Amino acid sequence: MGSDREQELARTATAGATASDAPAEPVGATLGRYRLERELGAGAMGVVHAAFDPDLERRIALKVLRGATATAQARDRLLREARAMARLSHPNVVTVHEVGTAGGRDFVAMELIVGESLAEWLRATRRSPAAILDAFRDAGRGLAAAHAAGIVHRDFKPHNVLRSRDGRIVVTDFGLAREAHGALSPALDATLPAGELGASSTASASSPLAGLTMTGALLGTPAYMAPEQWSGGAVTPATDQFAFCVALWEALAGQRPYPGPTLDDLRAQVGRGPAALDASRIPRRVRGLLRRGLDPDPARRWPSMDALLIRLIRVQRRSAMALVFPAIGLVGTAVLVLAQRGDDAPIALCDPPSHDLAAVWSPAIRADLAARLSDAHAAVLDTTVWSWRAARGAACTAPAAVRRDQLTCLDGVLARLDAVRQAFLQVPSAPAEEIQAQLIDPAICRKATAADVPRLTLVPTTPVIAAYALYARSQTEHKPAEAEIAQLIAASTTDPCGRVIATLAFEAASKSALSSRPFMTDAAAAADQCGDERLKADLLIRDIRFRIERPVVGAKGAAAIRHAQIAADRVAQPDVAARLAETTLWVALERRAWHELFRIADTAVAGYRARGLPIRMLNSVIARNLMHIIRSEPGDLETVAADVRAFRPLAIANHQPDLARQLEVDDAYARFRRGELAAADDLVRLWQAQPPGERSPRARRVTGEVVDATGRPVTGARIAASRNLLADPTRIGLPRLLNGDDGRDDDLRITTSDATGRFTIEDCVPDASIAAELGDRRSRPAAVGDHLKLVLAPTREIRGRVNLAGTPATRVYVEIDVGDELSGQIELAAPVAPDGSFAIAGAPQGELGIGAVLRGGDDGERFAPQPVPASSGPTSGVSLALTPPSRVLDVVVRSAIAAPLEGAQVFVLRGKPAIRSLADMLRAAHAGLHSRLARPVAGEDVPRAVIGKVRPGDLVAHVEHADPGELTVCALSFSGDLLDPDFWPRLRAHESELAVRCQPIAATTAVVELAAPPQPSFE
Repeated sequence: MGSDREQELARTATAGATASDAPAEPVGATLGRYRLERELGAGAMGVVHAAFDPDLERRIALKVLRGATATAQARDRLLREARAMARLSHPNVVTVHEVGTAGGRDFVAMELIVGESLAEWLRATRRSPAAILDAFRDAGRGLAAAHAAGIVHRDFKPHNVLRSRDGRIVVTDFGLAREAHGALSPALDATLPAGELGASSTASASSPLAGLTMTGALLGTPAYMAPEQWSGGAVTPATDQFAFCVALWEALAGQRPYPGPTLDDLRAQVGRGPAALDASRIPRRVRGLLRRGLDPDPARRWPSMDALLIRLIRVQRRSAMALVFPAIGLVGTAVLVLAQRGDDAPIALCDPPSHDLAAVWSPAIRADLAARLSDAHAAVLDTTVWSWRAARGAACTAPAAVRRDQLTCLDGVLARLDAVRQAFLQVPSAPAEEIQAQLIDPAICRKATAADVPRLTLVPTTPVIAAYALYARSQTEHKPAEAEIAQLIAASTTDPCGRVIATLAFEAASKSALSSRPFMTDAAAAADQCGDERLKADLLIRDIRFRIERPVVGAKGAAAIRHAQIAADRVAQPDVAARLAETTLWVALERRAWHELFRIADTAVAGYRARGLPIRMLNSVIARNLMHIIRSEPGDLETVAADVRAFRPLAIANHQPDLARQLEVDDAYARFRRGELAAADDLVRLWQAQPPGERSPRARRVTGEVVDATGRPVTGARIAASRNLLADPTRIGLPRLLNGDDGRDDDLRITTSDATGRFTIEDCVPDASIAAELGDRRSRPAAVGDHLKLVLAPTREIRGRVNLAGTPATRVYVEIDVGDELSGQIELAAPVAPDGSFAIAGAPQGELGIGAVLRGGDDGERFAPQPVPASSGPTSGVSLALTPPSRVLDVVVRSAIAAPLEGAQVFVLRGKPAIRSLADMLRAAHAGLHSRLARPVAGEDVPRAVIGKVRPGDLVAHVEHADPGELTVCALSFSGDLLDPDFWPRLRAHESELAVRCQPIAATTAVVELAAPPQPSFE
């Protein structure tokens, strides 16, 4: 039956169950994109439903905050729970997929666990000590993962642990979680100010879990609470360890160690400690473990959950061995002696690691590293060492078929830790997260078959350590010079691993993909010689961007992605998968494969979260927000707002003001897309608040003056300059903070005319457009010149309606292009209301063209633009269509001489304009322009329409939504590397000299063949 012990996440309603105070949601109702199936459980705060996610085609648990009790405190508590859980990705922690708001209701979408609580499992029948220890070992791993992420659960008990029908154990109900003081890993640490590290009851205001506890408040379940919770002391991972030991004692003995009938009795018993406890019903082998974990003094408990789990695993193994040895009597002695030389040696006889752990990590080494770097850096290594010890203990008793490979893999993990530790000591300014990013999770060595165990053969030689040091520097503000890294690459001829790491450092430090390409190509052979699969995966993932031919991924790019995927799968570490996802996200975007795209984006966020890499995770969240903004389907913009609420506190807690600002930008853009023009004020404010970008080496000083129609100077006019000048109905110079890989708009410059109407822009990019405005008057845009005169003229408002034909208004905007790319161009844009109406102010009074643009499509181009006649007054009644043309063109470009073309750009224009050069092309762009990069084709990449027509060396461009009627198709050939940052500016500098080959075509033409001559060299 559907309700057969099916308490899927009902226990995530942290308060005790009560009758619902709100009408039940009907079966089939929707909340956001989720379809509700049935109610699973209810609490004082919320209701948990089984639901279906149609986008990802999976069943989930949806916790919905009660509308009747949706106070600010209740909402904060729900979001705290979600944020704490969403930061974890571990098999023993329940997974949070999304935090959102829909229809005025806050919700958390979570993994659906079909089963029962650990408390119910223990009550159902008598369980063996071995089964109990197995279950609690897995629950302890979930707690350890939370601690590694800097989170204390604070309310651990059997009721907050779920057991699925297949036996999987997951910790849930982080509703009382708070940031850990002194967490094992700093990667997701709250980074409280030094004065607050010892705060007894209040989380830092900068923490994403802040505000949970007020002074004197008592949260948690009393029977499992540690003394420091009773007294208001610091809550740390040791607090969860105490609760874990209480719960395990209760499970083994049948009653809690401190049964106190009243709260006062309970508090007194806990304070007296475990020395006098009756442990007769506890298996002897775990009594000491639990007593230590129940010590009233947190400092006297186990150093960490990992340390406790390691000891727990060991006593379980010894118990299993004890069942065997008495039965074999004296013969066992001989077997044990023989086992010292065999593959089945017990843990005590396991071969020592290739590196002495004491020489890699010890209390003295830790203290030195913490003093020279920080305790956060040391804590990252602490966590990996504890995990390494646990993994090696397991490997020593693994089956003979995999033991040797697992131990070799773990040797590689330890070697890398040693190399990274030595390298980062040379770079004190490198953030602790960079250490975490370079380390390997020892868990990847635990494979069931030898073929699946990754090869990690890194040896910490001098070139390796030097290369890692250069890589660490490349992640700081003081990047090493390319020549310095190139020198190390050249010197690493006998150390292929050092050569690969140095190449990765070069790629990270270099600003020019063009200079990185040859090093990346040469490093491929070195990666094979090194034999370290993690390094090979890192290199192949970074190499993808050098193999992709944009705008469509060709055969080389697809092969590069496949090879990188194979390498990443071999390593099977979540942050490696995340890096690959981050790289291929843009490929999915170019294909507009939205379901795949968001799956990839979620993989990136979850992978970085799982490895405790908050800065990388936040960047992936920002990239995912951009995808939602580009698509702008119903729910996308609300999802962005929810992400901003969930992740901005994390950016602040990790001292990342730029990322916090970018999340605010995401929110402002989402509001702007919803038609809130006031959000433009926030975009300008955020742009002005960002640190100044690096000045372009081609920047120039521009001067000019602003005058009115009579030639008189205008004081206080706003002047904006940018490569892509944008205006909305209220201002020119709207920043495009979502453009570029770094989310900046470094080209934009804004200034004001002085009392004489003059202005100066000290560092204007040479291919910018410049315009001025004051009130409702605007100038026409101008290209950069020696001295500009911008004439303010009256503008008008244009009103009309777009026939949306069922398309969400958030995906549509209205656009007017004023000017052209040669003489200066500005894009006027306005949102569209849900009913399709629009109003765009600041438009010129002369004749112009206006069109509707569909966001998130293949082109982002205007559909069926309409002419608007000149007028000195407002214009209304403009009707725009949104249906894209269905015409498809395939253009074959071949060389006009024997030498093949390196590349070509194809342009499709309406009518029959006279075009001989690139300058002519840019002037004619107002006639409607499609632009596509022609690319080499082979095999399945050949469009069906051109099969039999293409020849070796030909390039093909595929144009969808070409306009009906007579068109002109043109091809511009070029030579050079598209990754060269000076490539396009060099073309623009010689636009009048660049020949363009054109051909008019009829309305019925579907395939065009053009012969284009190679261009002269302008080097």
